[in-house]
Amino acid sequence: MNGEPIGAANPDVRFSFILSDEAAEFLYSLGESSYVGPINPGCKGDISLSELIQTIEQQLGKKAVITSVLTKNNASPYGLPGSWAINTERAEKLGYSFSDLTQSLTGLIEYYSAVAAK
Repeated sequence: MNGEPIGAANPDVRFSFILSDEAAEFLYSLGESSYVGPINPGCKGDISLSELIQTIEQQLGKKAVITSVLTKNNASPYGLPGSWAINTERAEKLGYSFSDLTQSLTGLIEYYSAVAAK
């Protein structure tokens, strides 16, 4: 929002998100169940860092300043060394449902841009 550069060495890696309330509900419900084994919760869909930046740009009506030169101050927390997208099929087969990533990000971007504008 302030026009500061965002360090992104690999903007094409993909990752997943989960809303905090859905994570809490999922963990509580899973803890109450008899399920044992690996399982992934998360919003429906995944996104790359470049797509996330484009989504934010569109909603804010501002162009991001991206640099491949990373510093301690500009490195994106989503500048991962590789993709971290997850598969939620097992959780969904057990009856869990999660929010759509696009809708979730839209709401989060609106919220945080309003907070930052204050």
